[in-house]
Formats: sequence, structure tokens, C-alpha cells
Amino acid sequence: MSAGTYDFTIERGTTHRRTIKLEDAANQPVDLTGYDARLQIRNRSNVSELGIALDVAGGGITIGGAAGTIDLYISDADTSALSISSGVYALELIDAEYNVSRLLQGTVKISGELTI
Repeated sequence: MSAGTYDFTIERGTTHRRTIKLEDAANQPVDLTGYDARLQIRNRSNVSELGIALDVAGGGITIGGAAGTIDLYISDADTSALSISSGVYALELIDAEYNVSRLLQGTVKISGELTI
């Protein structure tokens, strides 16, 4: 299965939360028990520049097991500290045998902070 494409915006200085729900062809939740996940946002023009890294162990990603959900969380402090204005990202799933598959990828726009 190839990765899906999904583009989104992060508002600098705000808490960013997003829930992704995986469903099978019958619209039933995919059981993610035992899975790990990671997400990285990198500078669009300089891919070696890391903007944000999330994973289950380090924080920012919670896997909902049998519910088939992946919850992403980026704190307001972390979005304030972003030095990029746009980026690219990949969300990967890792199974119990350490097989990695890319679930989603796309672009991220970082909108400016409006309050100080």
C-alpha cells in the first residue's frame, strides 16, 4: 500500500492536535495494538533541517490500539519555536517485527503567530 497524501496547516503559537483514524475496506477500525509510529516535519527547501519530530516513546504520538487511532500532539511552545514557514512531513507506522510503512505524507504550512 502506498502512502496517502494529506496537507495541513499549523498555527504558530497554538497547540496542534490531530487524530487520524485507520479503517479497513469495511469501514472498521484497523487494530494498531503493538504498533509504534513516528512523524517528522522538515524544511521544504532544506530537507536536512528538522522542524519537529514526534514519536510514541518521546511524546507527541499516542496510538489508540483497537480503536485504530493515531493522536498527534504538538505543544504551543513547540509550534512557537518553529523556524520554518513551510515543510514536508511523513508519518510512519512500525509493526512488532520493526517493519516500517509510510502511512501519510504531504506538505505543512506554518501560519504566523498573531499574538505576542
